[in-house]
Amino acid sequence: MVKTASTLQEARVAFQEEMPLVVYCDLDMPDGSGIDFLDEVRTADKEVPFILASCHDKEAYVQEAMRRGATLCMDKMKGQLLQDKLVEYAYRRLSDEPAPTFHRLLFVHAEDTSAGALRAAL
Repeated sequence: MVKTASTLQEARVAFQEEMPLVVYCDLDMPDGSGIDFLDEVRTADKEVPFILASCHDKEAYVQEAMRRGATLCMDKMKGQLLQDKLVEYAYRRLSDEPAPTFHRLLFVHAEDTSAGALRAAL
């Protein structure tokens, strides 16, 4: 199951309610930076995979994001590829587990266009 949030505040609430297996977050959110949310997630859990996505030049943020504990940085302009990679990554994490009864992917994205496809795939 995919839980979505369109602001960092919504993401914080969702993250506190139930720990996801994977967090996908935009770099630029309406109420702050995905890197700040990465710091908050890493304070709570050092291991949960955190995927940071942006349409910015990767050189501008990847080093800092990886230093702070991002698992992967992706170009969100490659929409279908991004969805495919998220589904593949989540599937690999879930493959040996029973069907989830709570959300496993926290999708923090300013535009909720991909969330429906991710929900259907998972």
